[in-house]
Amino acid sequence: MKKALGAVFAALLIGAVNVVGSPTADAAELPDFPMALPVGWGLTVQAGGTHTFSSGVRSSVDLGASGGVSVPVVAAADGVVSEVKAGCQVIVTHDDGWQTKYFHLKNVAAVKVGQKISAGTKLGMTGMPGSETCGRGSFRHVHFTLLKSGKEMPIDGLSLGGYTIHSTGGSYCGYWTRDSDGAVVADARRSCYAVPKVTNTLLHPADLSAAGAGNTEVSRDEQRPEISATDTIDAAALYVTEGQHSVGGRAWRTTCEPYSATKRCRTEIWATTVKTDGGSHERSEGWVFNNLTYVESPREMWKGNPLGATGEWTAEDGRKWRTECDTAATGSNGCRSYTWATSISAKARPSGGYDFVTTNDWMFNNIVRFTK
Repeated sequence: MKKALGAVFAALLIGAVNVVGSPTADAAELPDFPMALPVGWGLTVQAGGTHTFSSGVRSSVDLGASGGVSVPVVAAADGVVSEVKAGCQVIVTHDDGWQTKYFHLKNVAAVKVGQKISAGTKLGMTGMPGSETCGRGSFRHVHFTLLKSGKEMPIDGLSLGGYTIHSTGGSYCGYWTRDSDGAVVADARRSCYAVPKVTNTLLHPADLSAAGAGNTEVSRDEQRPEISATDTIDAAALYVTEGQHSVGGRAWRTTCEPYSATKRCRTEIWATTVKTDGGSHERSEGWVFNNLTYVESPREMWKGNPLGATGEWTAEDGRKWRTECDTAATGSNGCRSYTWATSISAKARPSGGYDFVTTNDWMFNNIVRFTK
């Protein structure tokens, strides 16, 4: 709840709860539904080892951006809001009595007790404990706690956003591994501080299985949207204007959030997709990720960031990326990035049914726009 390690600040434990002998709990008991990281999509944050909220059970971890930046905090899974404290915290109840608590929030979102919400719903922003929000600490972060029926539960072994949390040693000690290959991405076994770095690009909240997320009956807005016969917005503004739009005979929707000194918008399109389950393929309609757009900002701000310069690179999660800037496709003041990915397409057979084809290719992912 109160530690971080970064170039801008050196964090010390402030006002930690000292407990002689931790209460016992069922360490192996964890939620059986998937969870996303409780921070904004695409963010890179420092992640800490496990510690308690108040009971002594190591139920919690800290997540916060370096440099003291305040970042969005979102629900880790579908659920029902069960508690809201303005300028402090939100608790969400999920299936089987599991709960997640989001502590040290500022600018708490306008969610209400009893409201059904989806994974990824914004709950607030990370605040500075003691001055901007409740609690004590030395950097802006969310203190994320796992509970069941109001009781703190060990968070060791929980998979969160494509990573797994591990406890070691004493309070605040531990490490995070990437689920795909077991690589350690944030190692606080010795420092027992929140350390770099966990990047929220592996498991988007919209991709969580609705069946696996429990019986909260949260609407994911999967009803087929109405599409206007004419465009409802200029195509150039589609990617940076929040709301649902009709362009080119297709339905689109865009949401935006603060990102560093600019704003980042996520756009989805209503489309037919192919889902794989146990080796079989099935076509279904729904909202599908189209791209991220970073609203106009000075080119200098992107110096050293591969999304803002022509080139190819491999990210820490092993994915290959390619960026092109100032081309006919991007225009003279922008960049487009693509990631090498596997896709499955369905081709209709003349006799009925579909053939499913798997291909590997560069997939469009994001746009960076520069001020002129």
